Amino acid sequence: MRYLIASLICSVAPAFAACPKGEFLFAGAAYCVKAHRHVNLPIDDGDRRKTPGGWVADTASVDPKAYIGPKAQVYEFAQVVGKARIKESARIKGEAQIYAADISGSVSVTDKVVVYKATLAGSRVYLGGYVAVHDGAQILDRASIIGDQGEIVIRDQAIVRQDAVIRGEAKIMGKSRIEGHAHIDDQAELRDTIVADDAKVYKQAHLEDAVVFGSAQIYGSAHVDAESYVYGDARVYGETRVSDGAWLCKGFYDKGVVLDKDTQCKPPTQRIWDDAR
Repeated sequence: MRYLIASLICSVAPAFAACPKGEFLFAGAAYCVKAHRHVNLPIDDGDRRKTPGGWVADTASVDPKAYIGPKAQVYEFAQVVGKARIKESARIKGEAQIYAADISGSVSVTDKVVVYKATLAGSRVYLGGYVAVHDGAQILDRASIIGDQGEIVIRDQAIVRQDAVIRGEAKIMGKSRIEGHAHIDDQAELRDTIVADDAKVYKQAHLEDAVVFGSAQIYGSAHVDAESYVYGDARVYGETRVSDGAWLCKGFYDKGVVLDKDTQCKPPTQRIWDDAR
């Protein structure tokens, strides 16, 4: 029994062993690496004190003007440039590049992600693969952005939040808002569009100034634009174009043009209607 206990202690001891001076065990890493604590410059002219920041691997690069919170980590080959703010338990790793962005909460940024003048904040935000988030975009809550086919681009005032998932090489632009459990994939392009609930948009679908929610799906080479709504369990695919403020709440649409005069659905719920206007 003593031998068994001793063996168990020896087997788990390395996991709790302290790193040598000048090294740190980063989140998810198997061993300690050379690292140092970032030194944060005074926040304003009235306070001349420098404060200790989070750990930075010697292989990573952090601008002296950046703010790295005491619990944040920057490692592997990540770069933080300019007056970026990395706070709380955020993790920046891989070859990620952060430029003048605000990142806080339990956020993980890895691989080839580039964030420029954008906000990432939430309890479980993940960005990986090839992703570019810039020019005022926001990734919030528990959203996941995974560029696993090409580069995902999220820009302008677009917001991805709650449990939404963006994959493939989708483009989210303008004042788009992706929320709920919505799923955007492949080469889909959205501009000034809301996708909510359990709705899905994928393949080469193109949406502009549209609202999609419920369990609706838009895929293939379908186009939805001009203040049109697709909701309920409607399916729009193929070469279909939905335009002119049409309301589709059920059925399958695989070709042709669907306009407002062609639809017989009731107006969308007040919540979605108010949000979209």
